Formats: sequence, structure tokens, C-alpha cells
Amino acid sequence: MTQTLVFPEGHFRHFISVEEFYRMTRAGVFPEGVRFELLEGEIFEMDAMDDPHAEALRWLDQEAKKYVKSWLDSLESPFRFHLFY
Repeated sequence: MTQTLVFPEGHFRHFISVEEFYRMTRAGVFPEGVRFELLEGEIFEMDAMDDPHAEALRWLDQEAKKYVKSWLDSLESPFRFHLFY
């Protein structure tokens, strides 16, 4: 399903880089306790995790640490995906 976004006159989309997102985070632009993710240059507010989601992340964290002990501090830490296509 394709969704078209309509912006009010005078408003526009602005895509940001990972570095800009990190600077905004360090500067305290985002409210405490609210989760945000940067996806393809756009900032999205994320819902709080429910119990099954949190449990799945804990399990995945334990399994991942078996294979990449020093690389992964936590699944909730910011990380970058570099897509090559």
C-alpha cells in the first residue's frame, strides 16, 4: 500500500544524517524517556516496548553476545546499518 504524505503550505520534509541525529541527541533535543529512531534520514518516535518485545530483545541480546561478545554492548545502543545496493 502506497501512502502519500501531504504537508501544509510552507512545510517540507528535511532528511538528516546520522551525525546530525547524534548531535541532536547529545544536545538534548529529544525529550527524556521517549524513544526515537533514524530510518533512511527521517526521525520516527517509537512506541514503548511491550513485555514480549522486551523479552525477545533480551533473548536476542544473549544469543548475539555468544557470537560477537566485544562488538555488541547492548541491542538498545545506537548502531548504524550500511546498505550496499
